[in-house]
Amino acid sequence: MLPTAVPEIQRTNLASTVLSLKAMGINDLLSFDFMDAPPMQTLISAMEQLHALSALDDEGLLTRLGRRVRIILPSYISFNIKLL
Repeated sequence: MLPTAVPEIQRTNLASTVLSLKAMGINDLLSFDFMDAPPMQTLISAMEQLHALSALDDEGLLTRLGRRVRIILPSYISFNIKLL
């Protein structure tokens, strides 16, 4: 066991976190000052997933669908990860 617990943001899928931050108007997530920053590749992967789902547009901004999906996405992502 590690001496201290790894923060959840550093070990989970960040799609719902990205959607929530984008909905709050925080669009530049790559330079956002997280308290415990997630790995950059994890953040990029989450944004790529959301773009593939059309929740983010080509500029990384939240789409209309993204605003609607942010309520149901956490359970959807968890379900799909379990299937993998």
